[in-house]
Amino acid sequence: IVGPRPVSDTAVSQKRDTGTYPTFSQPLTAAGTQMGDDEASTMESSLSRLGAARRNGQISEAEYKRRVAELRALAENQKPVATPASQ
Repeated sequence: IVGPRPVSDTAVSQKRDTGTYPTFSQPLTAAGTQMGDDEASTMESSLSRLGAARRNGQISEAEYKRRVAELRALAENQKPVATPASQ
């Protein structure tokens, strides 16, 4: 903590007495489907083969970078998004 900071006096930062207790009775769900063991092992072997092909010179550096960029884009699209309940 650097030091005291001014606090906004808007309604969002004020205590609200709604007369009710918060409820956490609804079950939490994952933002997306979870990866299974078989999918993880398939992905691991695929990435291992890609790395081996690069080391052995079977694919060019440009092709390797293209495939890595493709996998990173896929991973970026798989990230969970914020839901109203988590904000």
